[in-house]
Amino acid sequence: MRVLLLADRSLASREHAMLRRLEIGLVDEGLRVIRCVPERSMPEESTGLEACVEYTDSRWRLDAWRPEKPILRRLAAVDSIAASDNEPDIGVIHAWGEACWPLALSLALELGADLALEVWSRQSLARVAWAESHAGRLAALGASGLWLAPDDAMRTALARSTRRWPVRTSDWGVHMPADPVVRAADAPIETVCILASGRDPLATINMLSGLARACAGRQPPMIFLDDAAPAAAPAIYRHADALGLLPRLTLTAALESRRQLVLQADAFVYPDCFGEHHSLVLEFMAAGLVPILRADRLVSVASDADIAALVQEPSELGWESAFRSVFEDPARARRLAAAAQAHIRTSRLAHRQIASTVAAYNAAVAGRPMPLAAARR
Repeated sequence: MRVLLLADRSLASREHAMLRRLEIGLVDEGLRVIRCVPERSMPEESTGLEACVEYTDSRWRLDAWRPEKPILRRLAAVDSIAASDNEPDIGVIHAWGEACWPLALSLALELGADLALEVWSRQSLARVAWAESHAGRLAALGASGLWLAPDDAMRTALARSTRRWPVRTSDWGVHMPADPVVRAADAPIETVCILASGRDPLATINMLSGLARACAGRQPPMIFLDDAAPAAAPAIYRHADALGLLPRLTLTAALESRRQLVLQADAFVYPDCFGEHHSLVLEFMAAGLVPILRADRLVSVASDADIAALVQEPSELGWESAFRSVFEDPARARRLAAAAQAHIRTSRLAHRQIASTVAAYNAAVAGRPMPLAAARR
C-alpha cells in the first residue's frame, strides 16, 4: 500500500519532527510512503521514503489554479511508482493542515485514492462540512474519506458534527527522553518557556501581567518567548517592557524548531486557545517541564487539571493564580510535572501514534483492508 503524506506549509514547518517520526514508523510497518510538502518547508533527510515531491503553494504561479497537475507529473516520473503494475499508485492520501485539503481532495479525485484528513485545530474543525460536501464525488470513484483526531477531546468534538465519514483517533505522540528529568520537591522555577503565536495579543499580554504580579517582591524567572508573538503583535513586547520583564526576557526565533534549547526550561506556558495541537507541548511534558496552560476543551492535555496548572479565566488574576500555584508550592509543581510525564509515557508515545494511524487506514478508510503483507514483499 502506498500512502502519500501531504502537508501545508504551516504544519510541515511546525510539525516536521513529528511528521518525520510518522514517516519512519509507517515505513517500518511495511507501507510505501511518499512525502509531498511545499518547497523548502521540510529539509529533513528522506531515508526510507519511496519519494519526496515538493509543490509550490504560491498563488502567483501559472499552475496555481490546478496545483495537482505538477504533483501528478512528478509522481509519474518516480521510477518505482511508474514501474509498478501490481498495486495502485496511491492508496491513501493523508493530509495535514486545512490549507492543503483542497489539494488533497483534487489528488484523491484524480487518483481514486482514499482521503484521510487530520483535524488538528478549531479552524480545521470548522472545515469539516466543506470536505464532507465532496463525499459523493469520492464515492462515485469507489473511494471514501476518514477523519483523524490527535486526541480524544478532538475526536469527541468531531463525533458531534454532522458527517458521513468515520472518525478515528490518531494519538499524536512523542518519544520519552533517554534520561527524563525528575524535579526535586523543593526545586524553584527559574526558567519559563512561552509558546505563543501572537494571534490573540490580549491573551499573551494578560499572561505576562499575571506572571509579573505573581513575581512581585522577587526576581522573575528567565523567560524564553517565541518571537512569533511580538512579531505578530508588537504590543506584546511593549507590554513586557512596561512590566520591567525585558532584562529577563529572551526572544527565541522559530521556537518550535529549537526544541533542544527550550526543553531545558523548568516550566512552559501556552496562553492561546485555538483548539490547536502541538507536539512540542507533549515534548515539554515528556521532558519534565511544569505545564501552565490555558484551558481548552478541544485539547485533552489542556483539559486535565491533574497534569497541568489550568487557567480557566485568562485574566491577569487568573494567570497570577496559576503562576503562584506552582511558584509558591514547589511540591505541587513537582507533582504536575511527574503526572504529565506519566501521561505521556502511558498514553502519548510515538509508537502509539504509528499503530493508531495504521489501524485507521486499515479499518476505517473505505472499509477496505490494507494489504500489509503485499506491501512488505
